[in-house]
Amino acid sequence: MSTPPPPSIAAKSATQGLYIGIYLIVLATLSGMSMAFPVASVIVLAASVFLPFFTYRLLRESAASTGFKVSFAELWAEGIGSYFLAAVILAAYVYIMLRFVFPDFMQQQLDFVLDALNNGAGTQNPELARLLEATPVPTAVQTAAQAITANITLGALISLIAAACVSVRYSNESRRQAFLNRRNGK
Repeated sequence: MSTPPPPSIAAKSATQGLYIGIYLIVLATLSGMSMAFPVASVIVLAASVFLPFFTYRLLRESAASTGFKVSFAELWAEGIGSYFLAAVILAAYVYIMLRFVFPDFMQQQLDFVLDALNNGAGTQNPELARLLEATPVPTAVQTAAQAITANITLGALISLIAAACVSVRYSNESRRQAFLNRRNGK
């Protein structure tokens, strides 16, 4: 009996992209809640710092599933594909939330900043406040497009570093074998 071929980069990117997309949705939700619940901003900060480690673990598992017979370029491409899908998932979520669920969210955030600039203790800056008042509030589409751009760009960078770390760390045969043994419970 022959063994099935390993999943393609696109298939692995799709699965990982779903995981990263959910992760980013949780980050976006907590970020939106941070004005009402300040502890959410601490969680967002911690989760943002953990995101590269999460990416590393996903790419390491992917490489391990092939017996570490995957190149750096393939791992990086997989990471970029994962972040592309995650960015699209996040953008859809952001669009739906800003367009239909909380259509006044961006205006409320701007009003909060303007209030802090005009009346805040030690943060009064009337010139910046006037500039912000003259700037139109971003639409749901603009915000979703920005989310796509930012997440693909940052995801490519995070994936570059994570893929390099996996490739370098598991370039040693004994380290690869030790990880595979732990992973398989041997």
